[in-house]
Amino acid sequence: MKKKQLRLGFLFLLLLGGISFEKALAIEPKKTDLDNLEVRVVRPRFVEKKGRFEIGTQVSTLLNQDFVDVILFSGHVQYHIFHSLAFELNGSYGISLKTTDYKILSDKLYFVQVEKYSPNILLGGGFNWSPFYGKFQIFSESLLYFDTFFSIEGGVTGVELSYAHCPSGTKDIDLFPSQYFAPSGRVGIGQHFFFNKHNAVRWDFKYNFYAMDIGQLACSIEKETKETIVSNFILKLGYSFFL
Repeated sequence: MKKKQLRLGFLFLLLLGGISFEKALAIEPKKTDLDNLEVRVVRPRFVEKKGRFEIGTQVSTLLNQDFVDVILFSGHVQYHIFHSLAFELNGSYGISLKTTDYKILSDKLYFVQVEKYSPNILLGGGFNWSPFYGKFQIFSESLLYFDTFFSIEGGVTGVELSYAHCPSGTKDIDLFPSQYFAPSGRVGIGQHFFFNKHNAVRWDFKYNFYAMDIGQLACSIEKETKETIVSNFILKLGYSFFL
């Protein structure tokens, strides 16, 4: 009898423990404010440009000149009003060199018409807007930081005039103007690649357009105004230093 009662008591305790265990499992943990908390890692910009000056130099070339290579040496000064907005002044001066194609054709006694005018001076000022910046990994460990900017400028294009097309013995040819300046506009895109907080490599690709008075190329001292829109594609590569 006692054994039977002990068995019943033991079963009762097991049943009671099982119910309690199920109830314990059914209890939901208490919610806190941390359950809705999102953790994000925000890293500061590698280079903060706001309020800083940028000075630099570049080598430029015109991509759409036939039989002539135009090489320009450029400089720029830029003040970063905000991190993403800057005002820039720049200037370029260069030379025109006849290409290998021109020399080959000339040696074979072919007549080659070289451009009668080539830009050799570019002066301008405008704004750069850099909405994008980021980084990528190089050499498996190092990080290279960069930004991408868009530019819009106004300025002046200086054009070197050539009168090689004029007949030999043209009257007063020595009095013809050798330089012509025209108002111009430029739009472009470019990037900085930062080695540290002060030094960067910079490249630009710009579309330059200006009103050229081709009447200046007439083979006479008296010129008639004949304006046309001329455009150039400019590629620039160089170095920038942030003060």
